[in-house]
Amino acid sequence: MDVCIVGSVKFRSKFSEINSKLKKIGIVSTMPPMNIPKEKETPALVRELVYDTFKKIDKSEILYVVNPGGYVGNSVKVEIGYAKGLGKKVLFLEKNWFVRTRLPCRSDNKRKLSKKDHKAD
Repeated sequence: MDVCIVGSVKFRSKFSEINSKLKKIGIVSTMPPMNIPKEKETPALVRELVYDTFKKIDKSEILYVVNPGGYVGNSVKVEIGYAKGLGKKVLFLEKNWFVRTRLPCRSDNKRKLSKKDHKAD
């Protein structure tokens, strides 16, 4: 089983801990580089890192999201969407905002459509 570990860089110590635990039980895991200083990031480097992470997700069976406190940043949301689009299983370290929060959505209010919902062009 191959696992791709993702999450915010601010949790880099948690990444290493999880990576070590997985290796001990014989699970192959990959993760994005966590040691690039913010001042060295360029738009080209960020594109390369995103592409590299997507390739790691492609090769994995599971995406494991490191999200202490339920935190899921925008980049990780994109990675989750990419993995889900490929049919990958997505697991979270902690219960996350997807589960904790019910976002209001018009489709939540089930109702029949009326003629006034269909306006002529």
